Amino acid sequence: MDAGSGWETLSASLPQIDFLFPSMEDAQALLGLSDPDAICDEFLRHGVKTVLLTLGEEGAIVAGGDMRIRIPAYSAQLVDATAAGDTFDGAFLAEFLRCGDPEAATRFACAAASLAVEKTGAVDSIPYLREIRTRMAA
Repeated sequence: MDAGSGWETLSASLPQIDFLFPSMEDAQALLGLSDPDAICDEFLRHGVKTVLLTLGEEGAIVAGGDMRIRIPAYSAQLVDATAAGDTFDGAFLAEFLRCGDPEAATRFACAAASLAVEKTGAVDSIPYLREIRTRMAA
């Protein structure tokens, strides 16, 4: 890893992080790794408790402790990816606080992000709960 990449600064704070939400692209740039499992392993090795690696149209990986689950993406018609990451992160946290299950919260977040990319803008594209539940039931 490139010491000038910001990794040294970031790695000092990783043991304090309960949930880390890197995108595949950001993690590749930061770590210089291209394998999703290796990326998760690197963050976990540095003390992150749970990694939620978003893989775009391939879904996401939730990893932590002895858990590593790849959640497939929901089918979506891409219009604008502007709010996909923020929608994923917020949806995960909201659902995790509701249910306490990281796998279920990741599925919920993938459904929410799939809806967000079907609309334009950063705010108007954030889906309502009923839309997320409908997408998950389909």
